[in-house]
Order: sequence, then structure tokens, then C-alpha cells
Amino acid sequence: MSFYYPQTNNLRTTIFLLGCLSCLYLTACQNDPQERSSDAGATDALPPPESDFEAAAYKWGFIDKDGQLVIPGKFDELRDFTDGLAAVRQGGRWGYLAPSGQYQVPPTYKGAWPFSEGFARVLTYEQKMGLINRAGQLIVPDTFDYLWDMKNGRARFRQGEKIGFIDASGTTIIPAQFEAASDFEGRFAKAQFTGQYGLIDSAGNWVIPARYEKISFPHNNRIRVKQTGNYGYLDTLNRWVIRTQFEAAEDFNTHLAVAKTADGYGLIDTTGAWVILPSYEYLFYGQEERWVFAQNGKYGSIDATGKLIIEPQFDQLYGFAEGIASYQLGDFWGLIDKDGNLVTRPEFGLAWSFQEGLARAAVYGGLAFVNHKGKIVIPPKFMDVRDFKNGYARVQVFR
Repeated sequence: MSFYYPQTNNLRTTIFLLGCLSCLYLTACQNDPQERSSDAGATDALPPPESDFEAAAYKWGFIDKDGQLVIPGKFDELRDFTDGLAAVRQGGRWGYLAPSGQYQVPPTYKGAWPFSEGFARVLTYEQKMGLINRAGQLIVPDTFDYLWDMKNGRARFRQGEKIGFIDASGTTIIPAQFEAASDFEGRFAKAQFTGQYGLIDSAGNWVIPARYEKISFPHNNRIRVKQTGNYGYLDTLNRWVIRTQFEAAEDFNTHLAVAKTADGYGLIDTTGAWVILPSYEYLFYGQEERWVFAQNGKYGSIDATGKLIIEPQFDQLYGFAEGIASYQLGDFWGLIDKDGNLVTRPEFGLAWSFQEGLARAAVYGGLAFVNHKGKIVIPPKFMDVRDFKNGYARVQVFR
């Protein structure tokens, strides 16, 4: 398979690359503290006092999949639609919009986060947090120093330096006792106690005692743990299935897991037997039953049997989403499908993962959206764009 490789020794390409870098700079510098991962007890940055909010020089709105601006760009900040509502800021106050563009919850809060399981956490100007429903009613009173999203019927709260859990009525189900904790995923949450990690159930009982340096959620009935510097796997009854022996390891996916020894990266099955011997410089699960590997500094992919699907030829190869991954060759990016068929030549300044049938791509003129064939379906006409979620994408409009 041969690739078209754009030359970079001409003025037009140089201008293109500079434009892409500008787009990336703008995207990277967006202040989105409320969207950070809330795993392991890390808190999002709380908003500044109302007087400290700055009006955005370029406002935000929403487009649909036809690229039409369905909610005008008049907001200083906004979040994706979840549960049919989007958190938005105008000036120093946050509220929630319906898809019609009208406020369903007036902008009265100092901070607001996306809805999860019918509830959204909000921050009042008394520096306290609570949970509201879609009607804007405060269901869990604003008495908490810090709250996280509702996940699987539980929301974490911080009391002093410790973390506990409440239910949807605001009742404390698990008292604040952990140094760090994750949201519940299925029946379990990760928790840290006396510096070590374990798993708890929804009542706060230890399912896996806190005696590990790291711990993961169960995948294929296997729990990845780190102890004395190496990784191994337990079952959900706290029994060793694969003793600690690996320098690095991933969770199981499709009954296989990436593991690393001094010889390199390979794949093991749920008993710990090598399915693919450790020989790769790097290996990770690239989704959709494909594993991305590196050999001699180049990236390719294999399937679960070790069959070579994409030869190692790219400078970077990301994971697959909706059957397609982005790759880097030289200074440019392109798209390739999970079977190794080239979707586009390396012609983008950067390409993101597909979401809801469309992917962002840096092209001449700015950021565009492309379809599964790599064709531009929404041209670059906004200053910044974000991925589609629930049929809408956030965009920053020019003045």
C-alpha cells in the first residue's frame, strides 16, 4: 500500500501548518475545568467570584449535523447537551438551556455541570453545592463543600479531607472516610484508605480490601492490581487469578489483556497464558477488537490472533471509533479503517475520533467536520468546534 505524502517545502503548506497550530492552540487553551475526569477524588476547579468572570471575546453556540447554527453564539461558556439540557454561562451566572435555545433553568448559579441520571450539581454564591432536577428544583440541598455527579445512584461528596457517598435523596449512604474515591461503575467504586486502594460496594463494604498501589474495575471478571511495583489480576471474590509479575498491564478486553515484561508488550488470556508473546515496543487496545502496536518507532495494528492488519508504517495511530482511526504520517494526518483500508491520504493538519458519524479535522481555513469517507460535510466557518454529542456540537463563532 503506497501513500501520498504532502511535501512541506512550500509557502502554502507552511501557512496551512501554522493555521492548524493556531487552531490547536485555541482548542488546547479553552478553559473547560468542569469537564475534567472526576475519577479517584480529584476535584474540578471551582468557578471564580462573579466579578472575576470575563466575557468571552468570541461567543459560543450550537450547530446541528447540517452545520446550521441552531442556538446563536451568545454564550461565554457552555457544556454539551445531556438529559436534554445544556449548562451555559452568560456573564457571571450559569443556567440550563433546552434545545429550543430558551432557558429551562434561569442563570442563577455560580457554577453548573452537565446532567447525569436526571440530576445536575450546581454551586451557589454561598460556595455550597447541591443537586437540581431538570425542572431546576433543588432536590439535594446546597449544603456540601463539594459534590460530584450522580452515577449508578450514588454521588460522591467531600467533607473536610474525606470523601463519602449520598443517594439521590441526599441521604448519606457511605460516610466520608476515604482519602480518594471514584464514581461507581456497575456495582463497585474504587476507594483509597490509609494510602492503599481497594473496591467497595454500594453500601461501602470492602469487596477488595485496600491493600494495593493501584486497582481497576472488573473486566471479564478480572481486577487489575498493582502491588510491590508489579501488576497482576484478582477475581471479584478477592482471589488471585494471575499473580503479580508484569511491569505494566491493561484491563481485559474481549478476554485478552495487554501485559509487559522485560521482553516487551504482548497479550495474555484470562488465565495469564501468553496468546501473543511479549515482543512489541508498545501495545494498547485500540477498540473494536484491534490492538495498536509500535515496532521500530512505527505504528500498526493486529487482531486478537496476532494477525497483522495494518503494517507498522505510521508515526502515530490512534484507537478506532466507528470503524475508523486517525493516523499521522510526517506532518499530516489521515484516516484508515479497522481492516487496513485507507480512507483518506494524509491531508489534514490533525484528525480527531469519530463521534455520532462525524469527526473534526484541521483543514485549510480552520476546523471542519468530515464523514466516514473523509469528505468535508461541515466546512470550516467557526473559530473553534467540539465533537457532536446528542445531535449537537458546540462552536465558537467569529464576531
